[in-house]
Amino acid sequence: MKINSWGEELYTNETPIAVGAENAKQLVDLMDVAYWPTGKAICLFFGPTPIGKKDEIKPYSPVNVIGKIKNTDKKFLKNVPDGMMVTFSLNDLRYPFTQPARM
Repeated sequence: MKINSWGEELYTNETPIAVGAENAKQLVDLMDVAYWPTGKAICLFFGPTPIGKKDEIKPYSPVNVIGKIKNTDKKFLKNVPDGMMVTFSLNDLRYPFTQPARM
């Protein structure tokens, strides 16, 4: 899917995910990953957005926070061009440091 920028937020084009607001937030924290029900998009927040006040990160409309960006240099996210193709995957957090033994 393609990704776009809005201030210091990256968001995808419409995804096939269709979920309504679930504990949706009007303000998010630095490096939050969220689902935007209105646009059916995944959002990555790495700094202020155009409508936020000083020292706040405000999505265009409420979002469901679903994760956190870890160990990523903010400079990398700032350099992602609009229209870049991206892929998201879910890490298996049951085994964050080692792989399970295979039988």
